[in-house]
Amino acid sequence: MLERQLTVDLPVDPVPAHIKMAERYWTFMLEHKQLYRLANGMDGAAIDRDIVGKSAQSLCTVIANTVRPLLGDKGTQAGAQMLADELWALLHGMASLYLDRSAPFDLARVTNAAMRLIRGTRMRRNSVPS
Repeated sequence: MLERQLTVDLPVDPVPAHIKMAERYWTFMLEHKQLYRLANGMDGAAIDRDIVGKSAQSLCTVIANTVRPLLGDKGTQAGAQMLADELWALLHGMASLYLDRSAPFDLARVTNAAMRLIRGTRMRRNSVPS
C-alpha cells in the first residue's frame, strides 16, 4: 500500500522524485498516525516480523530504484540499496521521534536531512579512486 502511494506519478528527475517520496512518506505518517504506529510495532503493538520485514524490504527496493541514478556512473545496486536503507532509517527515525513528541521535525527538515545524506553519499562515492 505505502510503496504504491510513494511511487505514483513521480517526476522523472531523481532529485524531485526523492523529495516527493519523502513528502509522501511523511504525509502518510501524519494522516495515519495510529496505523503507522501499529504497522511499525510502536507502543508495544504485536507485529508479524516476517510480514513487516518483507514490507520494509519492498519499500527499500522502491527507494533504491529511485536513488540509484543519484549515485552517478560509479553507483551500484548494492550502493543504492545501502543508501535506501539509510534513507528509510532516517525517515522512520524522524517520524518515530516526531510521534513520540521527542523532536519537533517538520517536512522541510526531513527532506533537507535526506538530501544531505544523499549529497554526502555522492561525494564519498565520487572521491573513491577507480
